[in-house]
Amino acid sequence: MTMPSPTSISTLRNAILLALGLTASSLAGAGGCTAPDSPDVCANSEIDYATCTLPGDAEPNEEFDPNGPQIAYVEVCFDGGDGCDPCDVEAITGAAIEQAARSCSIDDLHRVTLACGPNPESEDCCYKVRVEGDLLCGQDGRPLYVGDEQAPRLAALQAGAAWLADMRGFAQVRRPEDPALSEQLRGYWLNCARYEHASVAAFARVGLQLMSLGAPAELLRATQEAIADEVRHAQLCFGLAAAYGAPATQAGPLSIAGCIATGMDLEATLREAIVAGALGEGAAALEALDGARTCDDPVVRAVLLRIAEDEQRHALLAYQTVQWALLAYPERARELVRGCLRERHVHAPMPTTEPGADHHALASHGLISPDARARLRAQTWTEIVAPLLTAMLSPSPTSTRAAARC
Repeated sequence: MTMPSPTSISTLRNAILLALGLTASSLAGAGGCTAPDSPDVCANSEIDYATCTLPGDAEPNEEFDPNGPQIAYVEVCFDGGDGCDPCDVEAITGAAIEQAARSCSIDDLHRVTLACGPNPESEDCCYKVRVEGDLLCGQDGRPLYVGDEQAPRLAALQAGAAWLADMRGFAQVRRPEDPALSEQLRGYWLNCARYEHASVAAFARVGLQLMSLGAPAELLRATQEAIADEVRHAQLCFGLAAAYGAPATQAGPLSIAGCIATGMDLEATLREAIVAGALGEGAAALEALDGARTCDDPVVRAVLLRIAEDEQRHALLAYQTVQWALLAYPERARELVRGCLRERHVHAPMPTTEPGADHHALASHGLISPDARARLRAQTWTEIVAPLLTAMLSPSPTSTRAAARC
């Protein structure tokens, strides 16, 4: 089924509902997953969670530097059966660093700050923590993770033009007069190119996962089409980097050691479909669309819209994979999906500050801030992934027939 181009979170959610054979009424009783102030939010008895300030937040006029120190906002929760100890900073911040490392590559930590908690109205002990440092976060889509490695596998960059798109299509890119801004844009698109390149391998592994589980041909065909999409995305990103002045650059060899030694089981397949596919690629579609909305360069805008359309289709593939698994392995798949739903804080922690400065210069070139990216990821989980997965756990007869056609 051809999906419409994404225009908003609600449109993406409704497009996936339609493609899965679900209806809006299927989302009823999703346990508050669509509410930004869901029960996941915690507050202490003195400071309301919504107004809990995080020391060291950027000043409103601070310039956004995507290559500078990054910030991850993390909420961690512990079993409250033995009571809460808000003074146990080492355990709380340690858990926050471990959680941040699941979605970020951490090269260096500058500061970790315990902000507030616990929530006296919760049985668990929940805290909010700010992690600052040299982090590589928010690269949504389908990165390549292997086993228990905390950082995604990426190829080193090297000189060459083997991964460049046809540069005639980038001849009209508007390179900024500010050399520093051009440097930021080159770095951004080269980094995106590395992730898109690694996504090719990630989807190749998905194909092997699906084959090992006896998945239908339609899922395999869609996976092969996604591989071609990711090759094209990498070429487009390398092309934009070159258009902003980067020398001809390509991806070098990518280590795939251990990629298929493990991870061919149902748990790994569903986790990848939900976290990397439904969440990561759904958020990537919305991020690209947000960038296109603010971008005043028609060449870059066209690239972002193409990526948004492809990533939306990849997100649908992830939901179709889950839907098929719920039919093929009903008991085990339901257990695994419920487990992922309980891990909301791990997969998509909501930033706890309001958006910062107006990054107009970068926005005009299609980039969104790390804070905005993190918010999109959290909203994608809260407003799309969680309610859709909850609805799929109790499918209607219509959705069951749709899944059978996958």
